Amino acid sequence: MWGIAIIALIVIIVSVALYIRYKRSQNENERVGVGGAGVYQPESLTGADSFSVPAPNPPSGPVTAQPIPGVPFTVAGDFTDAPSQGNVDFGAAIPKTSVIGSHLDAVAFLVLEQGNRPGRQYPLGEQNIIGRDGGQCNIVIDDSSISRQHARIKQQNPKSFYIYDLAATNTTRVNGQKTSGMRLEDGDKIELGRVRLVFKQVK
Repeated sequence: MWGIAIIALIVIIVSVALYIRYKRSQNENERVGVGGAGVYQPESLTGADSFSVPAPNPPSGPVTAQPIPGVPFTVAGDFTDAPSQGNVDFGAAIPKTSVIGSHLDAVAFLVLEQGNRPGRQYPLGEQNIIGRDGGQCNIVIDDSSISRQHARIKQQNPKSFYIYDLAATNTTRVNGQKTSGMRLEDGDKIELGRVRLVFKQVK
């Protein structure tokens, strides 16, 4: 008789322990948000102070560049049809590259190959004086090895350009040879002191 009573008491105790464990597990799941997918519910905030953070959704449709307040938003190129507020269609045709500051009517120009700012272009007109003196030269190159007026390039006709040496020191060289005057050909390398320029002619 007493044995049956003890067994029944043990069964009741085990059942109560399992129920308490189940409730604790359920409370833990609710605390970490298992009950609501993608929602965080802090345990310390209840009632009017509680809040939830929904899981972020991926953007739909094309992504556009948006301007930042206070920061200028510019796009290089001639985007005639581009919106004015910074939304750019990156699938649109890319404008052709053009040389900034070049003279469209120039038929020949010099390209700085060696010296300060390599790659700089100097369009040639009918009369061109090259040197350090900005008051007397229309092609000014700031280099101590160049004379105030170092060389003159004259356009004889639309297709002919001649170079003349004006330097007292550091004689003008074309393709490594000293010269006092000669006709320039496309691709000729002109040396003025430590500076080297390449003569380019539009065909």
